Amino acid sequence: MYPHIIVYFCMAHCLNNFLKDIGNSDWILPTINEANSLVSFINNHTRVKNELSKRSTLVLLKYSDTRFAYNFTMLHRVVKCSGVLRGFSLSDEFARMPEASTSEGKQFRRLADDAAWWENISYIVDIVHPLVHLLKIVDSMDPCIDKVYEAMDCTIEARRTLVNDNDRYEELSTICVSRWDAYYSPLHAEAYMLDLEFEDEKQYVDPEIANGLRIILERFFPDSVAR
Repeated sequence: MYPHIIVYFCMAHCLNNFLKDIGNSDWILPTINEANSLVSFINNHTRVKNELSKRSTLVLLKYSDTRFAYNFTMLHRVVKCSGVLRGFSLSDEFARMPEASTSEGKQFRRLADDAAWWENISYIVDIVHPLVHLLKIVDSMDPCIDKVYEAMDCTIEARRTLVNDNDRYEELSTICVSRWDAYYSPLHAEAYMLDLEFEDEKQYVDPEIANGLRIILERFFPDSVAR
C-alpha cells in the first residue's frame, strides 16, 4: 500500500547485538568475566573502594547483563585505571586489609599483577573501539544515517590490522558481516552516496552503493521516465 516506505532498523540495537556476539566469543568472554569480578570485588567492599578512591578520581563501571556495549566500556575504564589498580594491589595498605586474604582479594591481586592479562584487555578494547565509537554516534540526537555506511565499512576493514590471529579474524568478520547484512537498508547506501563528505570514486563504482540508490529511486519514482 505504501511502496515508498523503506524499512530502516535501529542501528544502536544492531551495534549492541554486534558487541553481544563479540563479547560471547570464547576468547573474550572469560576476560570480561574476570574484569567484572575485579570490579565487583572493589565496589562490594567499602574499605577497598574508599582506599582506591584516594588514588584515582575515575570510578570503575559495573557490568551489565543487557547493555553489551557497556561491558566493553567497563573494560576500557579498567584499562584506564590499570596503573592505579596494579599499584594498589601491591601496596601495604591493601595487604593489611582483611579483604586481601579472601579468595576474591587474592584473585584481584593476581589479575592486577598479571601483565599478560592487561595486554589482553587492551587488545580487546582496541578491537571493539570502532564499534563502540560508532554506537555513540548513532545513539546521539544528531542525524547520522549518511555516516553509517562508511563507518561500518571502515570498522569491518579495520579488523585486518587489529586482529593478528586468522581464526579470530574470521570469527569477528563473520559476526560483523552477518549482523550488517541483517540490518542493512538501501537507505544507508543512498544517504552515503549523497553525502558530500564522502564524494569520491568509491561511491560510484561500488555495486552495493549503486544498487541501494537504484532501489530508493524505484520506490519513490516507479515511472522510469520520471526517474
